[in-house]
Amino acid sequence: MAELLHAMALLAFPHFGFRGSFNHYSFDFPMRNMGASLHLWLEGVEKFEGWGWKKMNHLPPEALIDFCEPEDVHALFEKIVKWAIEKENWGPIIQVLREMPCEEDFAPQNTYVYQDFIRKWYHTRAKHAHTVSLEECPETSNVELRTEGALSNNFIEQVEADDFCERFKATLTPKDMEILELRVEGYSYKEIAKKLGYKNHSGVIKRMEAIKKRFIEYENETGP
Repeated sequence: MAELLHAMALLAFPHFGFRGSFNHYSFDFPMRNMGASLHLWLEGVEKFEGWGWKKMNHLPPEALIDFCEPEDVHALFEKIVKWAIEKENWGPIIQVLREMPCEEDFAPQNTYVYQDFIRKWYHTRAKHAHTVSLEECPETSNVELRTEGALSNNFIEQVEADDFCERFKATLTPKDMEILELRVEGYSYKEIAKKLGYKNHSGVIKRMEAIKKRFIEYENETGP
C-alpha cells in the first residue's frame, strides 16, 4: 500500500503547478500532503476510467489488463488532479503557496528547486549595479530592501536592528507585531501558526508577506 501511495503521489504532484517533484518538498508543504490523498486518486481513476477496487477484485486470475502508455497516464492524472482541486476547493491554497513560498516548504536536500527559491532572495541595486543578498542587509544599513518571494530570517533581523524599523514596527497591528516578534525569536511558520491558532502555516506566511510589503511602502513614504 505504501508503494501505491507513493506512486500515486508522484503521478499527481506535477499537475499542481509547482516546480520539481513530490520529493523536492518537505512534509510541512501542504501540497505534498495533498499529493498523498490516495482515496481521491483512486476515486478519480474510477470516475474517469471505470477502474475501481470492486472491478479489480472481481477480475478472474487469468484476466489481462492492457498496458498504459506514459502519456496516457499523464493525461489521465491531469484530469483527475483538476477535478480533485475543484472538488476539495484547493485553488485558494495553491494560489497562496505559489505567491508566498517559504524555506520550510522545501526538503533539506540542495535541489535545483530549492536553489531557485534561494536565488529570489537576491536583488540588484540599480544605482550601483551591485548585487547583494538579504544575508548582507544587517551589515549594510544603507542598502534598500527589495525582494521577491518569501522572507528570509535576515529580513526579520534587519527589522529588529534598525532604528528606522523600530518606527515602522509601531505602525503594525498587535497581531502582526506578535507574529513578527515570534519570528525574531526563531519560531518557524508552523510553530507560530500552532501558537496563534492558525489552521496551517500558510496564513502566517500571508501575514508575513503583508508585513514585508508594508515595510517597503513605509520606506518609500518616509525614508530611513
